Amino acid sequence: MKPKLILHGGAGSRKGTQIGKAFIKNIYLQAEAYLKAHSALETVIYAVSLLEDCEYFNAGTGSKLQQDGKARMSASVMDGRLQKFAAVINIENVKNPVQVARLLLEEKDHVLCGNFATHYARKKGFDFYDPVTLRQQKIWRKKFNVSVYGTVGAVALDANGNLAVATSTGGRGHELPGRVSDSAMPCGNYANADAAVSCTGIGEQIIHESLASKIVIRVTDGASLKQAFQKSFKTVRDKKYEIGAIGISKKGFLVGRDNGIFSFVLSHEKTYEAREIKNDRFFRKPVSLTFHGRDIFSPVAASLSKQDIFDQLGPIVRRIERFEMARVRRSPSSIMGEVVYVDRFGNAITNISAV
Repeated sequence: MKPKLILHGGAGSRKGTQIGKAFIKNIYLQAEAYLKAHSALETVIYAVSLLEDCEYFNAGTGSKLQQDGKARMSASVMDGRLQKFAAVINIENVKNPVQVARLLLEEKDHVLCGNFATHYARKKGFDFYDPVTLRQQKIWRKKFNVSVYGTVGAVALDANGNLAVATSTGGRGHELPGRVSDSAMPCGNYANADAAVSCTGIGEQIIHESLASKIVIRVTDGASLKQAFQKSFKTVRDKKYEIGAIGISKKGFLVGRDNGIFSFVLSHEKTYEAREIKNDRFFRKPVSLTFHGRDIFSPVAASLSKQDIFDQLGPIVRRIERFEMARVRRSPSSIMGEVVYVDRFGNAITNISAV
């Protein structure tokens, strides 16, 4: 079995895109190399720990602050082979919440919250660590609920065919003290022997949908991973939820899907820069961005006139250096445009076409 890895940088604004891209690219390459000699479970803990250590993501160092100015973090891990889940909820003053959650997999009690989770971490040798950054303090003082990036997650399939997933978050920001997010629940982080999924977005919406567990169970019931994502995200789109998810199946297929809210998704086969097309409900047919014949992602578009494209597509494309219409072919219906994206190797991606 060829090992597979996929990471996400969560939902968030596109500020500092180049900096964030450099950080997550470096983390991905480290985790990719790590997976070659380690299990899926070890790899997702390693990858998410690196993401927690980077203040550009809303997990561990740089976590958002709740209304009382404190960083309360949540993280969970699930071993698909054993179908065992563990989590810490609203833990404080530790550097890597996901590592504390990993230790709980070995305990009789798998989920701890608040001061009890923090006390457990101290007993296990986790020193006091203040994850609050000056940037997040400034945001909190201004009561301005913005962070560069959001929740982080990793899904891995190792050489032995075992799946694992881990997700970590600092929360929504300015929430009521003690709020619990989806990241420490099976609805946002779930795996079994058939598939593994990590979610990001508005936690309450993910909880309502029980999204991660729903997708995985659909795969177990016979759907392909792609079909499970498609069916689950139809409801997400219908409800206009701001949710994203990544997953891997036991067959090695990878899927990343969202409603225009991902910061970054990186995988072996595909590199998704921040989803530049916002909100596919504006269009009637899907569009695929391709690079050297490979599908990069399928956001939005339709069999529109040239003027429709400029009127409707142009305003919702973000951080694009150029958007020039080259030609529009109506049979089969397609859109051709020049849009500058960059993959993880620094190569320009310049072709958009309808499928």
